[in-house]
Amino acid sequence: MSNYDFFKLEPDALIGKTSAILNKEHGARVAEKNRGVMERGEIIPPYDYQMIDAEGRVRDLLTTKVPLKDLSGEIIGVVSTSLDITDRKRINEALLQSEARTRAIVDNAIDGIITINERGTIHSVNPATETIFGYSENELIGQNVCMLAAEPYRSGHDRYLANYLTTGDRKIIGNDREVEGERKDGRRFPMDLAVTEVVLNEERIFIGIVRDITQRKEMDRMKSEFVSTVSHELRTPLTSIRGSLGLITGGAIGKVSENVRELIEMAEKNTKRLISLVNDILDIEKIESGSLEFQFEPIDMVDLVKNETEASQGYADEYDIQFLLTDAEPGLMVRGDKDRLIQALVNLLSNAAKFSPKGGRVEIAVTNVEGKARVSVTDNGPGIPGEFQGNIFEKFTQADSSDTRKVGGTGLGLNISKTIIEKHGGSIDFVNRNDPGNATGTTFYFELPLLPA
Repeated sequence: MSNYDFFKLEPDALIGKTSAILNKEHGARVAEKNRGVMERGEIIPPYDYQMIDAEGRVRDLLTTKVPLKDLSGEIIGVVSTSLDITDRKRINEALLQSEARTRAIVDNAIDGIITINERGTIHSVNPATETIFGYSENELIGQNVCMLAAEPYRSGHDRYLANYLTTGDRKIIGNDREVEGERKDGRRFPMDLAVTEVVLNEERIFIGIVRDITQRKEMDRMKSEFVSTVSHELRTPLTSIRGSLGLITGGAIGKVSENVRELIEMAEKNTKRLISLVNDILDIEKIESGSLEFQFEPIDMVDLVKNETEASQGYADEYDIQFLLTDAEPGLMVRGDKDRLIQALVNLLSNAAKFSPKGGRVEIAVTNVEGKARVSVTDNGPGIPGEFQGNIFEKFTQADSSDTRKVGGTGLGLNISKTIIEKHGGSIDFVNRNDPGNATGTTFYFELPLLPA
């Protein structure tokens, strides 16, 4: 861009008047630099300053001034070369502001943020990393990141990184993982680690996000011990109470009046509900701690479902519901834990009974669906509300969780059933049948891999 284009003035209007189109301060500075060139013959290295263009906008210029000499070497003027750097300067300022914001975020993050190169050498760390591991930034930069890991993660880190660079096999990158770190004083601690990969200036960089979960693990341990202790302390007296009530209703202390019998039966029923609640809480605790045990053996699914359907009819009678086995395809053998599969099935049966209208029936079927044994339980209840369908298998989830709900329960049964079925290599799901004008209801089903014939 020429001066004429920049100022939008004709050459005659510019000659002798350049300083006049600057503000007073800038004009004086330009005049001073021009005198320096004329009087001392010096070259003014590039410098930037602001000018006002013909439209009144402030522009940033990068200018160099050199003396203009005649054939005899005498200085007769100044050659001034200017480059409009307004846009570039604005971009640089924006980049500096963005970098400052990013740095502020990184420096104030509660998680440790570490960058390493392909060799595992640490490029940068944030203050949280120093706090978590006890090292200063200077002690970490240039060191191998494996110094922050406890065994066996430390010795396997470089091998894993080399294997990834060679084969592209991901184990940590792109995934969250719980590992153990080691502080400067040698103490080991649990941490969550997430690693991502980026390419900057054709260089591969790995970014590790580290979170110290020591406190969380301790809280989980305390919660687990508390739940286990309270549950066991509750189950023992409840079992005793239930047994005593059973003896009374069985006539162990003689005949009781009908009014007393009704009260005792109500107490016994509520005791059974409390025991079931305690068992569910213990199962959830075992699931979360990974200690839920399974004893696998070959199982005939038709026999299991038939026997449990008959055994659960007494429960269905409380709701005036009939359990009906409508389809039973023989020879469907699976490998499973009998007691756990019964637990999953009973959860589906009890839910179907609770949500079906009085006088109705619940249909149960055992069929072969694409090489898998499917057990389905169909009720004629109101169906699953749309807003509830996405999280129906979550813990403590109920379609009606209000204090005035008509159907009791903890909201743990389906979550436990899902875990049990998945531990068997199967899947669990449901189908809603609440189409307008048609029969309402829901079919819950689970599928298990069949054993070879």
